[in-house]
Amino acid sequence: MRADHRPYWVMRLCKAYNQIIIDRYLRPKFDRIGKHLEVMQPRNVCVSGHNIHAGNFLHLVAAADKRINLSTWSDARLQGVIDIGHYCQISPGVNISAAEHITIGNNCMFAADCYISDCDWHGLYNRIRPFRCTKPITIGNNVWVGHGAKIGKGITVGENSVVAAGSVVTKNIPPYEIHGGAPAKLLRRRFES
Repeated sequence: MRADHRPYWVMRLCKAYNQIIIDRYLRPKFDRIGKHLEVMQPRNVCVSGHNIHAGNFLHLVAAADKRINLSTWSDARLQGVIDIGHYCQISPGVNISAAEHITIGNNCMFAADCYISDCDWHGLYNRIRPFRCTKPITIGNNVWVGHGAKIGKGITVGENSVVAAGSVVTKNIPPYEIHGGAPAKLLRRRFES
């Protein structure tokens, strides 16, 4: 890791500037957010839509070339909801989009470039009619989603499970299991002994 050789007063000034961005621009975009929000590069976090809730100690690690996107969509029938639990970490490039409901438990970690969506966003034949096929996503407590993994609509990931890097999750994952591949399959169970 490269050392930061900036003078101490410059580092304090940058930290104060980031805190202003978090308090004035980022925090109000959440409908509800807990205490101790930590954000690296808050200008690269995009929160759009209503009904986005997060618990305490949410850590967002964004980058200039890999923004974090949390978005909900609505139409006449549906209003998307994103519920994020306590002590979660979201890494650069993560995209979470809800047209119905995405629930994320406590102590979850999302590695870079994960994609989670509960909707197809358009039909197979009629591409101008969005939100036709939505099913809620539930991610249990203490789940780790690896780099570049994709979780589709209607999926439930059980608590203490791991989704391996690059996986495409098309079926439910029971608790205490590690799944990987495209489509994701059982690799092994956690804590078998």
